[in-house]
Amino acid sequence: MHHPGRVVKYTRQPASSGGLAAVRSAVQYCLLLCLACIGSAVFAAPVNTDEVYTETLRIAHETALIRHSLGITTETQVTPITADLLPRHNLAQSYVILEKVNFFRRQHRLPDASPTVIAPYLDLAPFNTWAETQRILTELAIVKKWLDIPPEPEAIAPVSGKHPIDVFNRLRQISTDWNPLLGGGVLPAHVYSGATRLAEEARILLAHLGIADTTAPPARNKDARPRDSLREVFAVLAEVQRLQEQIGVTPTDFSAFRKPEDVQPDDVLTMTALTLGELQILKAHIGLLQNVTSARSYYPDKQPADVQQVVGYATNRLRLIRTLGR
Repeated sequence: MHHPGRVVKYTRQPASSGGLAAVRSAVQYCLLLCLACIGSAVFAAPVNTDEVYTETLRIAHETALIRHSLGITTETQVTPITADLLPRHNLAQSYVILEKVNFFRRQHRLPDASPTVIAPYLDLAPFNTWAETQRILTELAIVKKWLDIPPEPEAIAPVSGKHPIDVFNRLRQISTDWNPLLGGGVLPAHVYSGATRLAEEARILLAHLGIADTTAPPARNKDARPRDSLREVFAVLAEVQRLQEQIGVTPTDFSAFRKPEDVQPDDVLTMTALTLGELQILKAHIGLLQNVTSARSYYPDKQPADVQQVVGYATNRLRLIRTLGR
């Protein structure tokens, strides 16, 4: 009760530091999620899938010119993939093409040029794949200039009614068309570079989440074959998709990429790139928006046993993450 003539002092109680920290953390997390949309469908320029497909036809034309100039007539037939794919998967397949162009550069005494890697994302729009096609076309122009291949512009008629899977299958055909240009095709040494990045991305997740890395690489299986490496990549993917489900992301069905027999290093290279792409969703979700995947290094003389071992290291690390905690 307030009594007349008595001075009552009200002292403002300091807010709980823990409570303020929790609020601040929640606000920062919401801001990070908003930023993760930059470059995706929310802010992307209005490029549609038909336009992206048209650019893949330009890439196919330029690839054919390079093949012809080097006397390569080998026809490569690729069975189309049937799957419900998204623009981020097309970006991953575009990256594989850029990798092969870089392998080609090395063989022809051009300096290595690590393919461009974009920041982690929650989702991507067709614009991002379109941008990657422009990077491919630029690289092909550099290769043609180096090899003194004259330009032969070709009018590309507009297309309509295309879906992301159409873009993916066209890119996959182009990727396969590059294999004869590499002489011996894709080698385990090429695949190993991507495998090390899987292990590194898993390490980054552990560090950010404050989880001690108590794992070690599995024992090296000297008799491993590409099919063993591919099986291990799918084990990594299973862990990634387990965590994706925790944050409300519907996992993509990649069963069409499983090959029980006749697995080639190229199959492992493609699936590694797709898995790295799926990992970016996890990084974006926990706020690693500026943590771009490290540049690829080249390790000669690596074998399928080395690939399987380092991919297994990624699997072991991801199994330590029981929840993303968001």
